[in-house]
Amino acid sequence: MNITLQETVADVYLHIQKGMSLSVAMAQYPDVFPKILLSMVEAGEVSGQLDGVFVKMAEHFEKESKQIRKIKGALTYPIIVLGIALLVVAIMIGYVIPTFAKALRGMDAELPAITQFMLGVSDFFVTKWYILLLAIVGFIALYKVIVSSDKGRRSVDTLKLKLPLIKDVSQTSMTARLTSTLSTLLSSGVLIIESLEIIQRVLTNSVISDKMSSAIESIKQGRSMYRALLDMQYFPSLAMSMVRTGEESGSLDESLSKAAEFYEEQLDIKINRLTTFIEPLIMIVLGGVVMLIMFSILYPMISVYQNMGI
Repeated sequence: MNITLQETVADVYLHIQKGMSLSVAMAQYPDVFPKILLSMVEAGEVSGQLDGVFVKMAEHFEKESKQIRKIKGALTYPIIVLGIALLVVAIMIGYVIPTFAKALRGMDAELPAITQFMLGVSDFFVTKWYILLLAIVGFIALYKVIVSSDKGRRSVDTLKLKLPLIKDVSQTSMTARLTSTLSTLLSSGVLIIESLEIIQRVLTNSVISDKMSSAIESIKQGRSMYRALLDMQYFPSLAMSMVRTGEESGSLDESLSKAAEFYEEQLDIKINRLTTFIEPLIMIVLGGVVMLIMFSILYPMISVYQNMGI
C-alpha cells in the first residue's frame, strides 16, 4: 500500500469512528477514490450489501487494469520496431551518407536529383540537428497547448473518431467500457441516470462525453435509455439491441454484462489485428527508405563506372 493511500485509509477510519458513514468519509478524498467507487459504496450501504459491492468493484477494477495492460502490451512491440526503424534511418542519414558524400561530390558528373536531395537532407541533419530537435519539442508543446483548450481537445478527439486505423478499436473499447461499467453500477442498485453521469466523467473522448450528456437529458425527459443511446449514433447496433432487450425484459444489468464480455473479446481481437497490420507496415516503410537511400548513393557511382567502361 502506498503512503498516500495508507494515510487516506487511516483518515477514513478516524471519520467512521466519529460517526460518519463509509461513503461520506471516502467522499472527503475524491482524488483518491474514483466516483464510481463512491457511488457503489453509497448504494451498498443503502441496500445492506456492502460486502458484495466491494467484491464487484474489485472485479471491475481488475478487469479494467487487465484491459489496459493488454493494450499497452500489444503496442509495445510495434513501438520498439518503430524506434529501431527511426534509429536505422538516422544512422543512414547521419553517418552512411556523409561517408560517401565527398566521393559523390568529387565525381565529374551531374548527380541525380534524388542523390542531391539525400545529400541535402544529410547535411541538414548533421549540421543543423538542433533545428530538428527544436521542431519536435515545439510540436509536442503545441499539441499540449491545443489539447489543454476545450475547442482544441474536441478537434483532436473528433480526429481520433475518424482515423481509419484506430476508429474501430476506439469504438469497441468505449462500448466495452460503457457496458461493463453500467452493468456493475446497475447490479449494485445505482440509478440509471446517476450511472450514466458517472460513465460520462470517465469517458476519455470529449465528443462522446458531450453526446452522453445529451443522452442523459433525454432520459430525464422520459425517453428510454435505448433510444437515448441510439441517438448518439456511436455505439454498435448489436450493443444497442442488447440494451433494448435488457430494458424490455427487466434484466438490463445481465444483458449489459453479456455485451461487455462480447466486446472485451472483440477488443482483444481488434488490437491484435491492428498490431499485426502495423508491424509489417513499419518494416515495409523502413525497407523502402533504406533502399531509397542506398539507391541515391550507389546509382551515380554505378553510372560513372559504366561510362568509364569499368
